[in-house]
Amino acid sequence: MLNAVKKIFSKNKAETPRLRNGKQISRQPYDILLEPYNDELNEIYELTGLSRKFFDHLYMVPIQQYAEVIQLLPASEAHHHSQPGGMLQHTIEIILNALRLRRGQILPPGVIPEEVEQRKDLWTYVVFLCALFHDVGKVISDVNQVDPKGKKWNLLSKSSPPERYEIRFNPKRKHKFHEKLPAFVLFKFVAPSAIEWIMKDDEAFYALINFMIGDHAEAGVVSDLIQKSDQASVVGNLGGDISKVTAKQAQRPLSERILRTIQTLVAEDRVPVNRRGAACYIDGDFAYFVVKRLLDDVKERMRQDGQSVPDRNDRLMDELQQFEVIEANADKAIWKAKVFVDDWNSDFSMLKMKLSKVWPSIDNRPEPNSSIRVVEAGSETKEKNDDSQRAQQPEERSNPKKSAVNTNPTSKSEAIKKPVAEPSEPEKKLPTEQKLPTSKEANTLEAIDELNELDEAINASPDNLQSEGDDDAFVDDFGIFDDAPEPSQIESKNEVSPLPEQISDRDQIMDEIMEKTKGAIGGAVKQHNDKVFQTSEVPIDFNNPDSAGAKFIHWLVDGIKSGSIEINQPSNRVHMVSEGLFLASPAIFRQFDSETGISWDKAQREVSKLKINLKTQKGENIFKYEIESKSGRTRPKVIKGYLIPNPDKKLGLVINSRNEWMKQIT
Repeated sequence: MLNAVKKIFSKNKAETPRLRNGKQISRQPYDILLEPYNDELNEIYELTGLSRKFFDHLYMVPIQQYAEVIQLLPASEAHHHSQPGGMLQHTIEIILNALRLRRGQILPPGVIPEEVEQRKDLWTYVVFLCALFHDVGKVISDVNQVDPKGKKWNLLSKSSPPERYEIRFNPKRKHKFHEKLPAFVLFKFVAPSAIEWIMKDDEAFYALINFMIGDHAEAGVVSDLIQKSDQASVVGNLGGDISKVTAKQAQRPLSERILRTIQTLVAEDRVPVNRRGAACYIDGDFAYFVVKRLLDDVKERMRQDGQSVPDRNDRLMDELQQFEVIEANADKAIWKAKVFVDDWNSDFSMLKMKLSKVWPSIDNRPEPNSSIRVVEAGSETKEKNDDSQRAQQPEERSNPKKSAVNTNPTSKSEAIKKPVAEPSEPEKKLPTEQKLPTSKEANTLEAIDELNELDEAINASPDNLQSEGDDDAFVDDFGIFDDAPEPSQIESKNEVSPLPEQISDRDQIMDEIMEKTKGAIGGAVKQHNDKVFQTSEVPIDFNNPDSAGAKFIHWLVDGIKSGSIEINQPSNRVHMVSEGLFLASPAIFRQFDSETGISWDKAQREVSKLKINLKTQKGENIFKYEIESKSGRTRPKVIKGYLIPNPDKKLGLVINSRNEWMKQIT
């Protein structure tokens, strides 16, 4: 019998259809089904670090029960692991891959090392369960075991599984529906005592349950580990290069991350709703967001969280429209609408979303407000005509004759407007909708920004430009990847009115100021970089126990040498380039924070104080590099970070490989 089963396991894909087309298979005990995987099961045991008694109770019993239920079902009908026994093989591979990856992942993230040690076994068990159950829903929604009488059996059936069965796929199955089903069968495989153990850790239980219902965004890092393990198993089975899969970071789609950020901002009351001056208005079953205000807040929040996000709003809207996160207006993303709140009204460019997407839980949705109406452009022509006089004042505010430039770098982007009378309630400012500048106006605004920055630099001495704090070093570098901004995305301005006649003098003014400041900035940068190069061949003592910067360097060097910090892959945070060692910032510092508990911004500041990194020609710590696509099918990405020359002599890091796909742009 064992030899017969092994032959079934070894059948190739060409033989698989004959097995499914009317051929009955005898049910096998778990020991025969699992015998081909003894080596894998032994490695799983070693990776858990548990005693044999606890391992058998927590791990082997669920695996054995899973094998008895799954039997020789394939993982897919005509894709990966489509041979008999493919689902069991695929699951064992994912468990093994996930536990290997788990050894290099701090769980839970963001806690002190002592707590990580105390909770490691429980979190390892959560990773195991998610790997074990990642495809179990297919035995409910995708594929059935059919007995000789034609009766279908699945995991939710009340009857016992048939002793002889035929494999039959559901022709009406829905893609990824199986991901929402594992929670229904959790207690069929896992002892209640094990579930109670997990429930002692709220974060672990939260991650487990969210994975079991298919909410991978909420499952967080655990879901990322399983997705990466799944990809490696699939690619290996299809004959691909597994190293390419394991080298890149599994990342949730951009549209999903944007939606999650919107939900977070709304839940934290960071987005004002349903009042004058709000960024969101609810009418019926839809929420209408003021476009620029929402997307600016989303980008800022995602970068604060260390996520990569394109800078251009049109890129974000394309992504949201493509994946139907927002409601399309014909073939466009933006809706022109007039908002009425009591006796106040104004015109906006808006994004329209279903309430169920913004607030998945009905209980958390704002109360309906009958005094608020959102009238989409062209939807109520008569009302628009009736309200033309009433809308005149907001229209003037929305389309001012003279734009103003905000020169305060700490203020958030506000709409371009001219002074208006104070409203009856001073604390509630009326919103205004910015008219995007033309390319000519945008160039003028860019010039004014540049003039302001250079004008400040005139009075800056070389010593000041080398100041110890160098605040700009970390304020300006949120996010690893940023596409170059388009003129239409320039921040709104205040107090300076760009006049057409000024444009003709722009080049002359710029040349004069550049000439005045060239010496100050260039001298400071040259002095700093010369000093860095002069000391670059002298090893530095990074043993100061009170220095967060020194601790960061120790952590960085040890991680690169041990391989726990990977380098030179597109998603990595450390790269060896021709100019030296490149550290993506603030991402690498945030990783240091999550693994050590030491404030990332403090570590970043103190690394600057060590004076081991070069500065750009503008006197900034942050360099920009482009990472070219190896396939040439996608646009180059821009990555920002610190540059340390001669790391072999200064840090004791000998790295022979170079990332040939990166080139410096500033």
